[in-house]
Amino acid sequence: MSVQTLLDRFQAVAGDPGAQLRAYLAEGKQVVLTAPVYTPEEIIHAMGLIPMGAWGADTQMEGAKEYFPAFICSVMQSILELGMRGTYNGASAIVIPSLCDSLKCLGQNWKYAVPHIPFIPMTYPQNRRGEAGRAFTLAGYERVIRDLEAATGAQFSQAALARSIQVYNDHNAAMRQLDRALAAHPEISAAQRSAIFKSAWFMPKERHTGLVRELLYELDAAGSGGGRTPVMTSGILWDSPALLAILDELGFQVVADSTAPTPTPACPPWRGCATSLPVWTIAPSCMTWTRSGRSW
Repeated sequence: MSVQTLLDRFQAVAGDPGAQLRAYLAEGKQVVLTAPVYTPEEIIHAMGLIPMGAWGADTQMEGAKEYFPAFICSVMQSILELGMRGTYNGASAIVIPSLCDSLKCLGQNWKYAVPHIPFIPMTYPQNRRGEAGRAFTLAGYERVIRDLEAATGAQFSQAALARSIQVYNDHNAAMRQLDRALAAHPEISAAQRSAIFKSAWFMPKERHTGLVRELLYELDAAGSGGGRTPVMTSGILWDSPALLAILDELGFQVVADSTAPTPTPACPPWRGCATSLPVWTIAPSCMTWTRSGRSW
């Protein structure tokens, strides 16, 4: 495929995650929503389920106001709002980590506001390297596995987990390579770059990896360009179409980011770089992860 065709594919997925959800359900697949920022997606993937990011949306808050004060994070509010509206209907469960006070509230409020989609908590200790921290984290993963089995009927196995870890490591490597490659291609707009990364939340990682590698091949064949002002973005979300349009209009090129939902991972804090064995191998052991994301 040409570069433009690939970019259009990424945009179609990033721009309409609801269509992706409906397509998975029509294929008879079970979808598990994953709330920001770190959830054990490899476990979900290993059980034959589709992990799908839930990041809320730029929308008017109505029902969520009954559960959250106005000043709380808009990402959490809008996730709950979409759940109450039925946007996520069809999903088999939602995994919500307790990484901040707002996420803790989201999980508890979800149980009452959206009772038809089971809430599965994932709690991470502050110190995960000591024996007690490792045992606590492992217990959290085991809780997720039990709850997923109960909610979906799917079964977990260590062999499947090892394969899924490899799938995710391959995807991480491809995204790191893409992050470097895009810095040499100012013809890729901020909006297009955002769509490439955002779409990873709504596609099986092996499928997304294949498209990314194809894009890398086409970009390499096209040669690099120049002439725009390089910038780095940081913060929680940078996926507002209006904001991305301003960057493009002013001639800026996003060459790096440190935002919550865009995967340019070395390895997420909770995810091990090993490609094998037990559940603990997806626990925290290496470096950090940066992302730039899709709201849905």
